[in-house]
Amino acid sequence: ASVAVTDLLVDVYQHDRRGVLAPLRQVPTLIVVGTADLLTPVEHSREIAGDLPDAQLVELAGVGHMLGLEQAVRVNELLTRFVLEVSDRRE
Repeated sequence: ASVAVTDLLVDVYQHDRRGVLAPLRQVPTLIVVGTADLLTPVEHSREIAGDLPDAQLVELAGVGHMLGLEQAVRVNELLTRFVLEVSDRRE
């Protein structure tokens, strides 16, 4: 029996592992998601950000699941700025 990618989407949308995020509630977290991501819906990232007290959520308009490839410069800028902000807080 073959499985189509569309068959897997049901599992992706029902997959909920937020319980394992507990350790992240104690650290600054950057969540970057593409609004056109079909594998990790933006709503999931919004929920995760809502569960983490020190989370920053960035939504990249029109970007899909491969945001690091689709918007490499922008993602690198976001990561660099986040690391600098967190480092400044710790000094």
